[in-house]
Amino acid sequence: MTGNSGPKVFSFQCEQCGSAIPVHAPGQSLTFVCPSCSTIVHESSRGARVIQKTQSDHYKSLLELGAKVIFRGDKWQILGFMVRSDVEGSFYWREYLLFNPKKGFRFLTESDGHWNFLTVTRFNPKPDGSLNFVKWGGRRYQTFYQGQSKVQFVLGEFYWRVKVGDLATVADYISPPEILSSERNDDEETWTVGTYIPRDDIQKAFLNVFIGQLPEAVGVAPNQISPYTDQGKIWTNWAVFALILLASQVLVFNRTDKELFNEKLNRDLDPVVQTLTTQSFDLKNDNATLEINLKMPLNNTSVQLDGLIVPEANQMPAIDFSRDFSAYSGFTDGESWSENENDMTLVFPQMKPGRYHLKFVARRDAALPGGMQPTSVPHSLFVAVKDDTTTYWPFWVALVALTAFPLTQHVFIQNFERKRHLNSSLGA
Repeated sequence: MTGNSGPKVFSFQCEQCGSAIPVHAPGQSLTFVCPSCSTIVHESSRGARVIQKTQSDHYKSLLELGAKVIFRGDKWQILGFMVRSDVEGSFYWREYLLFNPKKGFRFLTESDGHWNFLTVTRFNPKPDGSLNFVKWGGRRYQTFYQGQSKVQFVLGEFYWRVKVGDLATVADYISPPEILSSERNDDEETWTVGTYIPRDDIQKAFLNVFIGQLPEAVGVAPNQISPYTDQGKIWTNWAVFALILLASQVLVFNRTDKELFNEKLNRDLDPVVQTLTTQSFDLKNDNATLEINLKMPLNNTSVQLDGLIVPEANQMPAIDFSRDFSAYSGFTDGESWSENENDMTLVFPQMKPGRYHLKFVARRDAALPGGMQPTSVPHSLFVAVKDDTTTYWPFWVALVALTAFPLTQHVFIQNFERKRHLNSSLGA
């Protein structure tokens, strides 16, 4: 090797094209690539030896090799550029080798516009009681990808021997924003740990060394932090506010039911159709809920009851309703049976304040079954009326509105995680 005009910068001549191959980390780099003809040269104790004479020129570095940048508070020189893929060629990523005389080597990787900054670990991770998890540095990492990688292109210089076509067994484990990766070949196993770097940070640090345009981020990176709030925290907050709503409902909106009257309306024995009218009652609260309980004891007959809630001050139109009461019993094949529907409760919400009474038209069966006498036909209607001022709709409306946000966030989070795992070997 011969020195060139720059201090501490060396170069040697390419055996293929005669161009100078720069050496930025003398004594440490073992692989060099001619910038002119892309010939790959390995350095050994016996000198430089050509490994591969030609490479495809399909791949281009996004960063200027040899350039120096300030990144994460340190000055780094961009030494090497490599393109790798899975063996099937379904996805690719770029790797840049960075060098600082005091810090050593680091890796900057890019795939689909997403960037990671990595360093070789001093300690290997430990199993975490599950095939899909490992533990390192106090963090738990989940398996994301396991497979093989293939070197597609190299340029610059590297501190290990590398060439196009090299295969390695790789595995990625994620704990966003961190990623833990292993690479194993016949000679050794290496672990690196890195963190996701936002695109804006890359643009600011490497602005002056870009060759072309910085690619836009596409999809979701394996260790990219979700932009949506943590789902567990969302539901915890939801539970707190739901309890506050419930307490408000109990303390503010719930009130004791007030019975307005409980009356027994007697029917004459003979008429098939008869009109019955209750006493008057007052509703004093706006949007009150009127609760009417009707009970008509019957025996082997049925009665149709048409009712009206009659406002006495014309504060609102009369409200009509109709219900059927019946009670039958007997014996079939020596076994007794009965069917009863003679007790029911009707609820009318959002009543206006004012004075009311109830009016009923009762129609019983004209023909009495089984030769029954009119005196055996029950003739009483029991009416109980309550002013139920409990209001639930504000609670339910507020609860639905409160629940809409975490449910929407849940959909966004699930969609984000689905995109994250599109390239995972374990599936989405």
